[in-house]
Amino acid sequence: MADSIMPVGDLAKHVGEEIGASSWTTLDQARINEFAHCTGDHQWIHLDAERAARESPFGGTVAHGFLTLSLLAPTGFEVLLTRIAPKSVVNYGLEQALWFAPSAAEATEDITFHRSNAHPHVAAECQAVREAVGLLEISNYGKFEVSGAGTEEWLSYVMANRVPKAGRIALTPMLNERGKLIGDFTLCRLAAEHVFLICTYAAQEYYRRWFDRHAPPPGVTVRPCAMQYVGLSVAGPRSRALLQSVVREDLSSAAFPFLSFRRLDVGMIPALVGRISFTGDLGYEIWVTTEYQRALYDLLMGAGAEQGLKLFGGRALNSLRIEKSFGTWAREYRPIYGPYEAGLGRFVDLKKGEFVGRAAALEERDSGGALRLVTFTVDASDADASGDEPVWHDGKVVGWVTSGAYGHSVRQSLALGYIP
Repeated sequence: MADSIMPVGDLAKHVGEEIGASSWTTLDQARINEFAHCTGDHQWIHLDAERAARESPFGGTVAHGFLTLSLLAPTGFEVLLTRIAPKSVVNYGLEQALWFAPSAAEATEDITFHRSNAHPHVAAECQAVREAVGLLEISNYGKFEVSGAGTEEWLSYVMANRVPKAGRIALTPMLNERGKLIGDFTLCRLAAEHVFLICTYAAQEYYRRWFDRHAPPPGVTVRPCAMQYVGLSVAGPRSRALLQSVVREDLSSAAFPFLSFRRLDVGMIPALVGRISFTGDLGYEIWVTTEYQRALYDLLMGAGAEQGLKLFGGRALNSLRIEKSFGTWAREYRPIYGPYEAGLGRFVDLKKGEFVGRAAALEERDSGGALRLVTFTVDASDADASGDEPVWHDGKVVGWVTSGAYGHSVRQSLALGYIP
């Protein structure tokens, strides 16, 4: 895009376009050390170069995630403020609701390793999802659109699972050459040569570089589109009734079965709708371009009132997915694990032909791997595991916890983790 001043109101016309690139920023060890001092995060993976060289899978220290995230402000301002002429600028950050307080007076949380005062509110959100219907924002995922002749063949090579048929969804790991997990994707096939990919937003730039390394053939376009599409998810036994009330198409199991994906008008809002949910319940993910999100939210909240619709946040989602033994990226799924160790073997199609990591995945399947992801019940009365706690057996540490939460539906403290 040409360097020129534009009205702020015209920014929406350029969604999906690159409007500039910032100057380079060097994250040296001194800057990482300063950030550690400011935040109190002195973990060795950030500060101890010698230990990181020996023990870290990255071969050295890594910058704090929040340090890299904080650079969005200066780099974004550098690019944006040369293109527009604002009267003032506010940096308001990126947010995701952890839980919803029933009143303003209760919208505070005690900072504690024990179960906080938010515990009963999270329980109510979980109950709504399991017994009625809940609504969750899912905008904070990475997204790509892959299109053009040869889309299926290229995706079949870079992903471990088979590409689904048009109108269907498939879950798939993405492996490196050593057969280790580097991605956890949802493949949503809109048409023969058009696939919508959903992935981890924090790794989207890494995935873009990986796709460049395994470049698609001429005619296939891979377009990052996380900033273009936002989403809301409805989940629970009444989610179909809610969505059916604002959609003309038949959403019955016969007409719109599990793992379906189509373009639908939700009310008068054009959307991409998939029948899938990370809570493990009947549910739907609804993706729209940014200008429609508020209208979609208002429509669903209004139509959901008679179904008992309740907002739920990240804490409830964590509890609900752990009850179903669902892993998540950066916790259960990381490049130190293989797909069979992580319980993802059913999403690896060794019969489809060659793909990146196939030989190593086949070897892991035959050997069984060194680890197994398992679900634990935890004997805990007022505190729950959160991750990185040791797993002991016969007086020895034999594994580690990757995630933990109180399972409000099963009334049991739970954890996921790896053991030999």
